[in-house]
Amino acid sequence: MPTIDPDAASVLVGTIVGAGIATLGSWLTTRQQTDSAKMLDESRAAEQRRIAMTERVGQFLAATYHGITSLRQLALAESELKSTVEKVEVWPIVDRLNSALVAIEVNDPEDVVDTARRIDRAVYALSKAAGSETFTQESWRAKRQEHMANLPVELKQIVRQHATRLQAGILS
Repeated sequence: MPTIDPDAASVLVGTIVGAGIATLGSWLTTRQQTDSAKMLDESRAAEQRRIAMTERVGQFLAATYHGITSLRQLALAESELKSTVEKVEVWPIVDRLNSALVAIEVNDPEDVVDTARRIDRAVYALSKAAGSETFTQESWRAKRQEHMANLPVELKQIVRQHATRLQAGILS
């Protein structure tokens, strides 16, 4: 049986162990870089979702406020002018509001959708009221408060909670 030089064996074992450590180190570095890239991608995606949700809700609330302003015009108009005011002022805003609501329904969490739908129902009730009688400034303000209450504030609070979770990396 041939003998192996102990120094050569030590060099061979050292080379194998060194190569193994280098390979393991390289693998760990690559894995860490991959994990970091994945976390960065997830963070960017969460930020994009937060921005998109905020924009959708902003569009919806802008359409809501514009709609309520248009409904005010309808509510204060005399009976013979209501049809014209409704066609010119209200219907274009209704389309914008419905479009914004659909975007929320398709993309956002259920509590955001539910609150947006409650706002939509309140605007609908206001439109029926505005078209059915002529209001004074004060009676319209009371009717608006009766239907809208704090719904826009509630929607913003819910969206803020989701946005905070997205910023913290808690995906919702």
